[in-house]
Amino acid sequence: MSAAFDRASEALRHTPDPYALPASVQDDIAALDRYQRSGQWLEDYEADEAGLLPEGTPRSVLSQDGLYNLLQEYSDMPDPWRVTKIDDRTEGGIRKTSFRTCESVCSEQIDIETEDDIIRRVQYTGGCHGNTQGLAALCVGMKVDEVIKRLEGIDCKGRGTSCPDQLARALRQL
Repeated sequence: MSAAFDRASEALRHTPDPYALPASVQDDIAALDRYQRSGQWLEDYEADEAGLLPEGTPRSVLSQDGLYNLLQEYSDMPDPWRVTKIDDRTEGGIRKTSFRTCESVCSEQIDIETEDDIIRRVQYTGGCHGNTQGLAALCVGMKVDEVIKRLEGIDCKGRGTSCPDQLARALRQL
C-alpha cells in the first residue's frame, strides 16, 4: 500500500484537477480508501508502532496523518460530476449502496446491490426511464470492474458525464 500511497501523493502534488489524474492513480486512491476503512491500516500502524514489521518495510502509508490527509485532499478537489454516497449497508451478504448523482444528469439517485464483486441489482431514481432500466438490466451479473471499464467517460449531450458515467463513478467508490 505504500507504493500506492507514494504514487497518489506525487500525483496530487502536481494535479489540481481530479479528471487529469490517470485511472491508475484513481484506482490507487480507491484502494487506499478501502484499506483505511477496512481497519487493516490501523492494524498495520499498531504493528509498526510495536516494532513488529520487518526492517525495510515501506512505511510511508503508515504516517499517522498522511493517509487521512491524502484522502481528504482528494475528497476536497473540485468535482462537478461527483456522486455522493448516501447509504452503505450489508444485509444477508448483499451490499446495498445508494448514491446521489450530480446535477448535470437527469437521474437523481442510483441504488446498487453487489455480492462479492458481482452486481446483483441497479436501480435509478429519475432519468430516462427506458434507458436507465435497460442499463440496469445489462449490468446485472457483471463484475464491478467490467462495468466501470465499459461505462466510464460516457458523455450525455456535452454535459461531461451521463447516467452510465455516474454509475461507473459510484462503482469506483465500492
